[in-house]
Amino acid sequence: MLKIEYDFNLKNHNTFHVDFLCKKFIEINQREDIDDLIPFLPTDKNMLYVLGEGANTLFTGRFNGTILHSNLKGIHVKKQENDRVHIQVNSGEIWNDFVLFCVQNQYYGVENLILIPGSVGAAPVQNIGAYGVEVGDFIGSVEYLDLADFSIRKIGNIDCQFKYRDSIFKGSLSGKILILNVTFVLSTKPSFNASYKPVQAALDNENNLIPSIQDMSRIISSIRRSKLPDPSLLGNAGSFFKNPIISNSHFLKLHERFPEIIAFDSDGKMMKISAAWLIDQCNLKGFSIGGAKVYEKQPLVIVNYGSATCNDITDLSQYIQKKVFEKFGVLLESEVIFL
Repeated sequence: MLKIEYDFNLKNHNTFHVDFLCKKFIEINQREDIDDLIPFLPTDKNMLYVLGEGANTLFTGRFNGTILHSNLKGIHVKKQENDRVHIQVNSGEIWNDFVLFCVQNQYYGVENLILIPGSVGAAPVQNIGAYGVEVGDFIGSVEYLDLADFSIRKIGNIDCQFKYRDSIFKGSLSGKILILNVTFVLSTKPSFNASYKPVQAALDNENNLIPSIQDMSRIISSIRRSKLPDPSLLGNAGSFFKNPIISNSHFLKLHERFPEIIAFDSDGKMMKISAAWLIDQCNLKGFSIGGAKVYEKQPLVIVNYGSATCNDITDLSQYIQKKVFEKFGVLLESEVIFL
């Protein structure tokens, strides 16, 4: 049944846990709600925002429009052939619940993405990634509702235009669709990504030459908890900034000045720089503005210690950008969407 609320507080729908009101909040709980939805949507699509669990959104004030939220639930194994399994997951499922389902059933591929906050429907938008894995590598197709003509469409992996923390859903389809479900293509044969050095080090310490999927999920969970705060306990949106990608020539100049700089080859022509390293070199761990603080264990994270306002978080993010640019000439780009 369609849920509609007016002057709705979004505190429980953003992982910063900051109070924000929206003019109208609409929640879809089943596919049959789509027909009932149409009369309640604004004609001006600039006054409509599709919100998942709010794990990557910062509201900067009251939103005088309509928030559309999917609460569609369900995980369905559609088919299994050879060593591949196709799993259709509705957009309102919690991402971590899906990962745990895969671990329990030994479906390999997304175990490195355990404990990432948010919904399944939001995962392809941001092309979420961690510890050497990006979700776009395991998505077969995405089904969505076109909010212009209310047709239901499906696009395959290539048409999703997945890039680093980017996709067509953040580009030309942004604000125009509601993702209904995502089909993942995973492996039924053990296959792990241990390219992230701390992961390999943890495996080496355990002398575990052939880890199980439970081993990998446990190790990734331990690494993540050691660096990143649980948003249910301490308000945050995970990594606040993207790792900047700069030209080789710019990198070489930085490397001359900072030989210890942490970087990765992007595509042979560009280099991806560790944003956490850049921020750390500016001595910003623990720095705070109002109730917002740079997390002591991971400078890529901005946390709300309980009293932060949207202005505190915004001001702190801009201060970090300013300091990094002054020292390195690199402009950090926010992963978090400001609304």
